Amino acid sequence: DTFSNIVKQVFKMLYTQFLKPEMMQTPPDCVSVLHVVTEVLLCTLDCLGTTPPFKKLLSDTLVTRLDDMESNGYLQLDVVAGILRYRLVQVAEIDRMMSRWMDGRRPGPGGQTQVNVQAADFVILVLQRCCLEHRTHFGKDFQKCGEIITKQAERRRRLNPQQQQAMSSQELQLLTQADAFVEKLNAQTSQGEEDYMPLANRQPRLMVTAFWQQKESEDNKQKAQFDAETVSKQLHEWHSLVQADGQH
Repeated sequence: DTFSNIVKQVFKMLYTQFLKPEMMQTPPDCVSVLHVVTEVLLCTLDCLGTTPPFKKLLSDTLVTRLDDMESNGYLQLDVVAGILRYRLVQVAEIDRMMSRWMDGRRPGPGGQTQVNVQAADFVILVLQRCCLEHRTHFGKDFQKCGEIITKQAERRRRLNPQQQQAMSSQELQLLTQADAFVEKLNAQTSQGEEDYMPLANRQPRLMVTAFWQQKESEDNKQKAQFDAETVSKQLHEWHSLVQADGQH
């Protein structure tokens, strides 16, 4: 309970930063204060998951908090993308959760269920940030979300002009966005720049804590070794020089 409360408090500090006007005021050519604070708080959460049990509890707590915030409309793109970038949650868990946000929230024409447009729009932005911009994840990491988004992209390609006119502008925009995302993701995959591998086997990217852990683990150059006789000789020579001329 104590650990979960600490995680909740740090997470609350993380998402409430986006509600403060002073965080949005950044002088030109300066790193955003909001960006710095976000990284510090993400690093803090990352350092809390020092053992497998704590890491599992950290993931479960954050997933619950994210789910609660989605229902209240308080989700922030940089928060969710940052949590994924720092691997603070199990990808399979957040994939299931985000697919639940999108899938079948309201009935459509003919009794068919349609996706939640706002949730789907947000999920596409998250995956675009993680898979295309940050490149910390692959599309295959989000299989359930990918299936839903791919269906929307295919639906967009089958629309005729009459169907487009009968559709709301918001829904048509979502279908177009899904189609563009799938196309970009497929183009990236076909380039074959990096073979897919499980997340646990990948080197972490864009994580401040991982960067410093790597720096600390680097082998430092060995210091020169001096035996006692050499050290004593050098000290005697220095002492003789000081006695000979105190000005030096």
